[in-house]
Amino acid sequence: MFTLVNAGYITGTGDTLNPKDYITRADFAQLMYNTVKQFINVPGEYTKVADGNVVVNVPDVTLKNVTIKGDLIVGDGVGEGDLTLDNIVVKGRMLVRGGGIESIVIVGGGVEGKVIVAKADGNVRVVVDGADVEVVVIDDGKNEVVIEGTVGAVDINASDVPVAIRGGKVGEVKVSCEGSAVITVADDAEVGSIAVADSAEGTSIFVKGSVAEIETSAANTMVYGNGEVGTVSVGSTADNTSVTTPNTVINNGGASGVTAAGGKEVPEGGSTTNNSQGTDVITTPPSDVITTPPSGVITTPPSGGYPSIITPPSGGYPFYVAVRAISVEPTELTLTVGETGQITATVTPSNATNKKV
Repeated sequence: MFTLVNAGYITGTGDTLNPKDYITRADFAQLMYNTVKQFINVPGEYTKVADGNVVVNVPDVTLKNVTIKGDLIVGDGVGEGDLTLDNIVVKGRMLVRGGGIESIVIVGGGVEGKVIVAKADGNVRVVVDGADVEVVVIDDGKNEVVIEGTVGAVDINASDVPVAIRGGKVGEVKVSCEGSAVITVADDAEVGSIAVADSAEGTSIFVKGSVAEIETSAANTMVYGNGEVGTVSVGSTADNTSVTTPNTVINNGGASGVTAAGGKEVPEGGSTTNNSQGTDVITTPPSDVITTPPSGVITTPPSGGYPSIITPPSGGYPFYVAVRAISVEPTELTLTVGETGQITATVTPSNATNKKV
């Protein structure tokens, strides 16, 4: 309630709020008007917008040379379609609920608040081309989220959402979800740092490009691929972490079961460096992982004014999550003649690509 009042969406009657009263049709209409100043539901190019929050709820929309003095909401109605932001400035946040692998394209301008990706279902790609975008937050979803271009930071707050970083630079990636994250750094991408909180147990980081440093506090973290990873610092809670990227310095701050390439154990408080030919260094990705985006993802803007997008391969961009362990319950089962019993096998992590036992 305080947030709505503070933002000016609710004013009450005079100086009084009556939260227990029934809301009238007129009250609701006024609330919606106060909350959303413009609702775009017709495809086309828009060069003027109302002051305040703007909702785009249809695909094939271009916003060009405008300033949004509030939040920009990419509604579910955009579906798997496109939205192009051509040299616009968003003073508030940008909430992405719709859009597909054909992508949300931000060309020039920028978003002063955070870009929050919270699409309930389906793949989505956010392309940043010469725009000022400081933070992209992955806050919800079930399928892949692809980030292309130069972004200050990416925060991953939702587990089991594969996140791919392609075609640009990201200053830092923070993983704070409750559960494992799946991160791919493509061969044309650079990341300054990746920090994995202890809540993100089972996180896997596949590197084809470069990552300067990785810090993990999460158990069962896996860092692999044939890209460049400068250092991996393993916190005391990150037991059973595996690092097989070549030429990577591994510093163990007190965790148990930490291994380097070739299964070499890294003792608690010790460090080691993988060599370029480590026996367990994975130099090629699994066959179902796409690490290079289609050529010509963004082409020169046509006369219509916004970039064209090359359609990705059928099925989108799959990701690979390795099986780390298989446990059975009970571990012993004694039967007499004629009796039957059941043993349950559990695969870790829960989002492994192939969980057949």
